[in-house]
Amino acid sequence: MKKSLNQSVARAALAIISVSLVMSVLVVAQTPSPKDGSPKGDALVKPDLAAGADAKSVPKANKRPSADSSAVKSSKASGKAKAKGGGDDSKKTDSAAGSQIQGVVKVAMVVYAKGKTGECFADGFLTTLGRKSRMKIIRKFTYVEMASQDIFEFPFLVMTGQGPFELNDKERTNLKKYLNRGGLLLASSGCSNSAWAESFKKQLAKLSLKGKLKPLPMDHAVFHTAFEIERIVAKSPIGKPVQLHGLELGKRLAVIYSPMGLNDTSNAGGGCCCCGGNEIRDAHLINANIVAYALMH
Repeated sequence: MKKSLNQSVARAALAIISVSLVMSVLVVAQTPSPKDGSPKGDALVKPDLAAGADAKSVPKANKRPSADSSAVKSSKASGKAKAKGGGDDSKKTDSAAGSQIQGVVKVAMVVYAKGKTGECFADGFLTTLGRKSRMKIIRKFTYVEMASQDIFEFPFLVMTGQGPFELNDKERTNLKKYLNRGGLLLASSGCSNSAWAESFKKQLAKLSLKGKLKPLPMDHAVFHTAFEIERIVAKSPIGKPVQLHGLELGKRLAVIYSPMGLNDTSNAGGGCCCCGGNEIRDAHLINANIVAYALMH
């Protein structure tokens, strides 16, 4: 009897250890370092934590809309966050990678075109994903200049805004390099601003990437990571299906573009609203899925 009891205890302990190891693989984003301990080129680091990653303030509107009902249902989070490296054709100038902390995810909001950046784009999806997946996520955006080497510290960038814009040569070169080396860009027209949407498509074309924007079908993996996204709905009906678009490089999704706003203004704070514009309902869940997809692929 005593021998049988000991065997049962041993089996139970082994089961607990196995589950712990599986969970560690699922939620910890490992970032391998070069053997000499120094950063290699400006390859992407997935993910790391740079010191002093504070979010800047962004412009706020003057009215907050009420929250809308959900059009999605929760599902089991799956997959593992993994690191991907890039090329070796330029030297790294940012020192953040040298002090990286493994297993911590941070998301960048890019600043571009002489200071344009996110306007009332809520970061609440980072908290949503953190709670759903148990990933260690910095729950505020880190603001980075598109023209800087800092963008290579992030597996995922958010680019949004309103009004027309033009990227300079350095910004275009950096963005193209980032996308070709494994990064994922989420581009969303702030409050569905058509002028910004047109500018983004023109700037993307100037990158001369080996891929084109195409509608993402609802059975694409990006809609089935942390949450099951069954449909995409605009807060104000537009009379046609709402779609996200994707650009693939090889078999890898490099750009996700939404001509409609993924702002989630009702959770952006400071009285934000689209105030005459439109946006996608339950954007925080879609955004959470996109981050999870970036880390898993």
